[in-house]
Amino acid sequence: MKRICLFLIAAMALSILPTVADNFAPPWYVGHPLSYHADWEFANGPLGGILPDIESDGGPKNGEFLYDKFATHIDLDGDGWVWDPADGDGGMVNLERDASFGIQTINWVDEEPEKFIRIQITYLGLAPTIVGANGYWYNEYHGIEPLNTTTNLGFFAASPTVNVDQNHLYSDIMMWPNPDWESIVVDVPMGTIIDEIVVDTISIPEPNVIVMILASGGGIIFIRRKFMV
Repeated sequence: MKRICLFLIAAMALSILPTVADNFAPPWYVGHPLSYHADWEFANGPLGGILPDIESDGGPKNGEFLYDKFATHIDLDGDGWVWDPADGDGGMVNLERDASFGIQTINWVDEEPEKFIRIQITYLGLAPTIVGANGYWYNEYHGIEPLNTTTNLGFFAASPTVNVDQNHLYSDIMMWPNPDWESIVVDVPMGTIIDEIVVDTISIPEPNVIVMILASGGGIIFIRRKFMV
């Protein structure tokens, strides 16, 4: 059922795909309750613990709160990363080796069972690969012992990449159980410039509920290494 849902939501996304700007494939759920949005434009260096340039969210449904143990940021995997002017508005690149980075993304702490994620990347060079994400709970928020620690919910592979053109791609991830935060892994070929990254997430009910909600919109595709903070 989950694979079918993933396929349906991706199809819907393609049917409404905008063709302007670097937020080129926003998912249907942007701005909905329990959604979260982060955007990196890399307008300035230096790099390291990179906070998003833009953050927004759709607010809670019933008293939920955004994970508060750290701020959303990007962790690079080591040396060699430098800031680059890219296409004029800034980017990051590793000129020494194939590399990776982790997008540490906070979410709403809530009781919904599943999480949808979309990652959009604007790049110059060979295409990067969105590998997937590890999801985490903060035990105290879920009544799990020991309270002051984190539970790893496992690794969730990304859906097949959608290559919009030679400079834009995106991929979706579905996570169950629904994490408080996730570490999204992206592999980058040597010399590829990452010009912009957009991440959107939402906590959702079971897929069959979402299928019924979205069916009237023409169908859905649901798309259901490790970096630590």
